Amino acid sequence: MEKIIGGIKHECYPLTPAQMVHMYTLQLSPTHEIVNIGSGVFLKTELNVSVLREALNRAIERCESMRLRIWRDPETNELWQYVVPYKNQYFEYYDFSALTEEKAHSILERWTSQPFDTYGGELSRIVIVSMPDGYNGYYCNVHHACAD
Repeated sequence: MEKIIGGIKHECYPLTPAQMVHMYTLQLSPTHEIVNIGSGVFLKTELNVSVLREALNRAIERCESMRLRIWRDPETNELWQYVVPYKNQYFEYYDFSALTEEKAHSILERWTSQPFDTYGGELSRIVIVSMPDGYNGYYCNVHHACAD
């Protein structure tokens, strides 16, 4: 169903039953990070940040769920989902190689606990990270509604 969101026409779809469960969970939870999923992919190899940025962009271009948005209709209060067009992203790079593994993981955990702007905002965050002991890769935090 076509909806006008922020002056732009989008093809919108109802949320799935699984997504609705997450929306109900948000209503009952005192904090919104309860629906966050944080995970990293790290390999013990040298890191070419520009190549990884390009690879992540190609993955997001192909994966509509990484471009998913949720919208609450202000007139009916119904929830809808839609996919925004792909646009190239710049992924921040963080060098944690000098930190202890415990400190680096505590930062990733803190990132996972940051809530998303569920209604209209991006539902995923990706950063490129160098971890202690020569591990390099990326960390991804996604809203559970776009990971079902």
